[in-house]
Amino acid sequence: WLAALFASIAIAISLGFDCSSSDNLILKGLNPLCKSNGNRKWCPYANGTSAYEDFPHQAWYFGQVIKGLASAPPECLNTSVVQSTLDIMNEHMADPKQDGFMNIWTVFQAQYYDTPRKPGARIESAYTLGMKCWGFAYLEQKANPAPIVSHLKSAGAKGNLTALVASYNIAAPTTMALCDKVRNNCFVNATYDPSRKGTCPGELLYFHTGFLKENLLVEEIKYPW
Repeated sequence: WLAALFASIAIAISLGFDCSSSDNLILKGLNPLCKSNGNRKWCPYANGTSAYEDFPHQAWYFGQVIKGLASAPPECLNTSVVQSTLDIMNEHMADPKQDGFMNIWTVFQAQYYDTPRKPGARIESAYTLGMKCWGFAYLEQKANPAPIVSHLKSAGAKGNLTALVASYNIAAPTTMALCDKVRNNCFVNATYDPSRKGTCPGELLYFHTGFLKENLLVEEIKYPW
């Protein structure tokens, strides 16, 4: 990443722009996102990078990459850092069948909301499900990559995020619906029954508390339920 950053700076300076700030903002999200995703050759990260591996933080790291790309000046959208980031985000991170963030979001995390859970699978508490639903809500409220597509196009950027946007447009509403479903099923490990809705005030409060914990630890967002 250091080599890519220095190359980006050299190119930008030669054109009269210093893109180091926008590149660094992108890497501030990408480095921990890559580290929290495991040791993947396609997603390197800088030495000394620290990252939490829980889903709320992974969602937040993803959002920071989106935020960094969205705020980058048009003249800084063709740096080597941006190009590498677009390649990572639009390929491995965008495909739920590969070992990237979309798989973590829509496969690994989503399976905790199965009603009922598969035999032998870990059963999460309402509190933990509330924490995970904070991640789903954060991604819906703060990490939509769609506006970046026109930003990249107008700047004449070489890369794009069309595959990521397509996956996001499916993942965001689908996983938010899982939170609705598990709440309406009152966190019972059984076939979904909407008649349970509202019959577990204590568990619903526990779920809300888990959500509020992530508001305090990561970033405050709107509670949508």
